[in-house]
Amino acid sequence: MNETGEVRQLGIWICLALVVGNMIGSGIFLLPANLAPYGLNAIWGWVITIGGAMCLATVFAGLAKAMPDAGGPYDYVARSMGAPPAFLVMWSYWISTWVTNAAISIAAVSYLSTLSPGFFAVPGVAPLVAIAFVALFTAIACTGAHVSGGVQILTSVLKVMPLVAAMVIAVIVLGNGDKITLDVAARSINLDVPEAELAERRAAWKAPEPRFARGYGWMFTKHIKQANEGCDFDFLETGFGAPVDEPSIY
Repeated sequence: MNETGEVRQLGIWICLALVVGNMIGSGIFLLPANLAPYGLNAIWGWVITIGGAMCLATVFAGLAKAMPDAGGPYDYVARSMGAPPAFLVMWSYWISTWVTNAAISIAAVSYLSTLSPGFFAVPGVAPLVAIAFVALFTAIACTGAHVSGGVQILTSVLKVMPLVAAMVIAVIVLGNGDKITLDVAARSINLDVPEAELAERRAAWKAPEPRFARGYGWMFTKHIKQANEGCDFDFLETGFGAPVDEPSIY
């Protein structure tokens, strides 16, 4: 509320972006690969997680409606359990927030390193860039809620874009209605499409231009082996020593 007594509102889009920004971090991009070995169980995990998030949203919506003058979780806990438990709740939330910010900054640097591996391979560059990310968004937050909300709208769009792009690419590559057979026990995944149609798709496909003409990116593209072969450089293979069994991936 300002000096004239008018209530200053953030608006639906900024509030929505703030919630989306808090919910979508780096985990949503990393977890699919980590959960893939569990097959259909991973889908149930997502369903349960979404249900839990909806329960939390319903609880906070009810509390906000019942206590419209409250300042947030601290007031919710303080009115029912007193100040000490409220302090512990907010203290724990504060710790989880800055730990999460550090984790997201590290994940952002990890993503960027794939675009410029040579730059981030320089000692000290990666941690300095991660610290710069934290300092930048801290400075933005200090400017006020409206500026932070505007930046949050932009970052929320950037977060949603990869998810939408992944779905669009899957539709383009697999085609509309293509079915796959996934066998976790046999470690196999098969595309149930006639060979004639696959041959037609291969004939229509055009190889993209190489991203790297030299350096580590070029070496990685030319010499890295496939996942089932260990994801290692082919020139590191030797013909001596005892064979190493395939590690268990669970």
